[in-house]
Order: sequence, then C-alpha cells, then structure tokens
Amino acid sequence: MKLYILDYGIIELDQGFVVAMPNPASVDNKNPTAVWMSLPMYGVLIEHPQGRLLYDLGCHPDAMKDRWPEHWQKLAPCTLKEDNFPGEQLKKVGLSPKDIDIVIVSHLHLDHTGDLELFKHAQIYVHQTDFEMALVSTHKSPDPLEWGAYIRADVETPGYFSLVNEDMELWEGIDLITLEGHTAGILGMLVKLKNFGNIIFPSDAIYTAMNYGPPPKSPGIIYDTFGYFRTVEKVRKLARMHNARIFFPHDPDQFKEFKKAPEYYD
Repeated sequence: MKLYILDYGIIELDQGFVVAMPNPASVDNKNPTAVWMSLPMYGVLIEHPQGRLLYDLGCHPDAMKDRWPEHWQKLAPCTLKEDNFPGEQLKKVGLSPKDIDIVIVSHLHLDHTGDLELFKHAQIYVHQTDFEMALVSTHKSPDPLEWGAYIRADVETPGYFSLVNEDMELWEGIDLITLEGHTAGILGMLVKLKNFGNIIFPSDAIYTAMNYGPPPKSPGIIYDTFGYFRTVEKVRKLARMHNARIFFPHDPDQFKEFKKAPEYYD
C-alpha cells in the first residue's frame, strides 16, 4: 500500500473561522485586529491491492469564477494553480481520474468537493447526515447565503453516493471513522501502513494542531460544539489505541513537513 499527499492549493480566511474568538476584545483592547490566514488544502491518494482510493478533492477549478457565491469568494478565497487540480495531481503518479475506484468526500463543504464531476464513475462515500444537511440546505431557499458552506452544484453532482453513518473497514488497513462537530457528520480515515505506521486523517473535524491541543480549542465554523469535543476525545483514544499520528487537514506548519506526490508513504 502506498499513500500520496496531493497538494490542492491554498484557502485564505479569518483566523476566527479556525479558532473561535482567538483574540477577543477587552477593556484594554476594545477593537482587536483580525488575523488573515493562508491554509493548505490537500487530498490523499492510496494505491491498495484492492484498488485506488482518493480522499477529498479541494476546491472546484471554477470556484473563484462562477461556481461559488460572491460572499464565499470574498470570505474564503482559494488560490489554485492548474497544477493543484485533482486531475493534474494524479498525473504526478501516472494516473488519471478514470483510474480511481473509490472517492471519499470527508464532508460536502465547498473546499472538499472539488472536481467531483470527474469521478462519477467511481464509488463515492459521504457521511449520511452531512449529505442530508447539504441536500436540505441547498434546496430550501434560492439564497446561497442560507446554504452555509455547501454548494448546490456539488450536492447535485452526477453519480451515486454511498451513505455512511458508522465506523467501518473499507479495505484491509483502511477504516472510515465517523466524526462530528464541524458538520453534522464527517468521514475521517485511519490508514495502517506497514513501514511508516498508522495515520489518522480527521479532516475538518480537527483543523489544526492548535485545535487539537491540549487543551482542545473549538473552531469558529461549527455545527455542534459538544460534538466537537467528543470528536477530539474519540481521535485521541484511536491515536493511543493504534499508536497513530494525526495528519491535520489545514495545518500550515505540519503541511510543510509532509511528503508530497510523487513521493509517498508506505
């Protein structure tokens, strides 16, 4: 089994989205300055004896054109080079979208659904409650401001979704982990590599090492605060049980240390 990290570019946003109230006002500083952050986005490609799996897709190539509503283009702009598109990243290891058997979308927020149209031939896994929320959110009103971080075109992508609502083994050495907090449901992943060891990918259930702690710090974008803290404890327990490292989804410092495709972990 080989695991590749695919570089999907940069997303920028207020630090308050990443950590709730990072710099609150006080008597001594009634108007604190916001901090603007640049965060990495990446996907995970796994070559396994049973097939090829792709975990998360980044932003859509047309996100900053007409795919995303204007307010999201301003609140959380993404910077994508052509090299950052999933199809181009796959070329680094000699593959194309048609070579992918399974796509796991950790959750259906706009910076994880990317070029889903390219993979309508694949089996697509999503968390059931997240899919239900995305579907309802994007169809209850014509106003994109009410959709949260979901994009209607992503939810309506051609293809069929396999809905997951409990932990499961996908292939030998690859487990899907159901998490909560950031959205109503997120699919994390535990990968057991022979040489490197075990890795937990929590996706946006835990943005960065800063969120993980200790002590854990709640993100600013959150569906269920109590669910978030349950998720942190679940990931801690799994990390201890499997002696696993945690690869956070948007941690700039950790991302610098990752091997990127065509290099791999095995």
